Amino acid sequence: MKKIILTLFLFASFSGFSQKSLEMKSTTEGLSIGLTGNYLGWSSQYFSVLDQEEPSGAGLGLQLGYGINERLEILARYDLSSLALINEWDFFNFNNLSGVIRFNFGSTTGRFRPFLEAGASQSRLQMSPIQLGNDIVEYRLKGIGLTYGGGFNVFLTRNLSFELGASGVSGKFNSFLIDGIEANDGKPDAANFRIKAGIRFAFKNL
Repeated sequence: MKKIILTLFLFASFSGFSQKSLEMKSTTEGLSIGLTGNYLGWSSQYFSVLDQEEPSGAGLGLQLGYGINERLEILARYDLSSLALINEWDFFNFNNLSGVIRFNFGSTTGRFRPFLEAGASQSRLQMSPIQLGNDIVEYRLKGIGLTYGGGFNVFLTRNLSFELGASGVSGKFNSFLIDGIEANDGKPDAANFRIKAGIRFAFKNL
């Protein structure tokens, strides 16, 4: 009888341990929202002087996501960075509106979940004042490019995580306005790269 009781006790203890170890500790499924801070670097052959005068910037980003399952997510993201850090500008901004597909690694039983992502991004570059000959003008550019990136989430709770990642965008601007008038000067190129850190919250199973 004692052996039977001991066996049942050990079985119950093992079952409890197994259930606890398989507890869901993270989720990337369903609706989520995230807020990030970013550090930006950029380069351009066309703006080879400007990208040396103002090589980096900083800003914020907002991210909305929907996880189709625990592996695959669709994300919409807006990142805004100011490059007016060294010289005096009325404004010098680089922003991206992106749509990406993200693939999450790891399982819901772990708190550490790496990811890779790729998609398309609309870039906007705005700067003023610019010395153009004897005139002071404003530049506004926009275009579509390829975006790619990766990083990881560390889940503080099942729904709340700290996200650290990096993303890049490369392409050309198909619209180049100088004081609101289209410039007939080709299609300037630009690439930007952001390192981002922030908080992400998923709404599944609240």
